[in-house]
Amino acid sequence: MTPPPLRGTTVLVTRPRQQAGAFCAMVERGGGRPLRFPLIEIRPLAVAAQAAAWRDVDGAIFVSANAARFGAAALHAARRDAAAAVRAIAIGAASAAQLKRQGLEPALVAPSPYTSEALLALPEMRRPAGRRYVVVKGVGGRGYLADTLRQRGACVRELEVYTRARPDIPNTPLTELMRAPHAVAAVASVTALRHLFEMASIDQARWLRERGVFLLPGPRVAAAAREMGIRPPPLLAENATDAAMFARLTAAMRPPIDC
Repeated sequence: MTPPPLRGTTVLVTRPRQQAGAFCAMVERGGGRPLRFPLIEIRPLAVAAQAAAWRDVDGAIFVSANAARFGAAALHAARRDAAAAVRAIAIGAASAAQLKRQGLEPALVAPSPYTSEALLALPEMRRPAGRRYVVVKGVGGRGYLADTLRQRGACVRELEVYTRARPDIPNTPLTELMRAPHAVAAVASVTALRHLFEMASIDQARWLRERGVFLLPGPRVAAAAREMGIRPPPLLAENATDAAMFARLTAAMRPPIDC
């Protein structure tokens, strides 16, 4: 019988508390041990009264699942019965799924790797001159999407609907990770990576930089990891979705088959 691919592996799951369940279940089904350590706390902002942000727009771009969750709620509050008339654009499958749960059917979805760059490469977004967009995002998120659309001639408003705070929790899961014989830290964003080192002790940070095996979603987060001094080569997933992260993890940890 083939052993489970993650047998003996401890995985640090760093997604926000409300969003970690599915990936933890995947790790458990794969024979691994999930170790929860949320690096980001999502806090919604009161934006329901900002009806002007949604007025006379050709498209509302939701940059993340959290932007879709809180932004769609704000849109429904502002436009009520007219919310479905707003052309919803999602960066990624998770954002699109969240919009559907909120009663909005995405008209356009960026392909993998589910980034601003992937959205901007689509034909509709290459020549947006004269169009009006609202970019729904979190506080402190990248400005690349809005800036690029403006450079291409679009009129862009930015609407911040949530903030990403660093949780005030003990860092004891990092000590458990250091003691594990086979350990992987799954980190899905640059913000989470920065919070990780802010929350780690001196010894924990040294271990992470010198010995930590990281599972990361693509080159941008990998570049940030190198800038933070992480030496071991990371495992790079195609994108930040649970499915892509888990697929890369199991491919790396699966034991060889004896012939």
